[in-house]
Amino acid sequence: TGTSGLLSTFSSDVAGTFYVKLQAIAIIGGTTDSNPITINVYGKPVISNITATPSTTTTGSQIQLSANVTGIDNLQTTLQWFANNTLLNSTTTTTSGTKTYQWTPQAINRYSVTLKATNIGGETTSSTIIVTVQPSLILNRTVGGATTQFTGEIDNRSYTSIKWMYSSNNGSTWNQITGQSTRNLSWIPNMIGTFQIKAVVTIDNSNQE
Repeated sequence: TGTSGLLSTFSSDVAGTFYVKLQAIAIIGGTTDSNPITINVYGKPVISNITATPSTTTTGSQIQLSANVTGIDNLQTTLQWFANNTLLNSTTTTTSGTKTYQWTPQAINRYSVTLKATNIGGETTSSTIIVTVQPSLILNRTVGGATTQFTGEIDNRSYTSIKWMYSSNNGSTWNQITGQSTRNLSWIPNMIGTFQIKAVVTIDNSNQE
């Protein structure tokens, strides 16, 4: 008696459904129970083993994104894939297991690819992997008499700058091919050797090879 209100805090270290009631015990004896209320405690989803296959690719090539998601416990959970904070795909599930998504990037960049899992209780977790998307490059070699001509082409996109490079020592050092600054290469080496060729492009102040 003499109490106008009661305040109590409930917490649990495990997920589950709990039924809570208030029981009043009189000094002179006897008890009175309130109607029970239902409290759902949701566990946080867990994401592990996030992968991108391949993690380095060229524009227009497909990448398989995969991750193991556990702790869903039959709760409706939203799975969202992001690339540099841009939503790629959103699905819902009620089962744990390996979750995959096929992504075909169309722009050159270094992407932070994130899987975010949010259950019906608002519990959220995420995991991130890095994916590098490079220019598409085609190289050809034509042998004619005493000369060998290399031709190449990178995909037709908007680049700040393009440099064609060659190496004659298995990639230890690289030299710029002079006079070649467009997406099309035509080069006849003036020396004997075995050559590696690559294109270095700049887009949005970031170099891609």
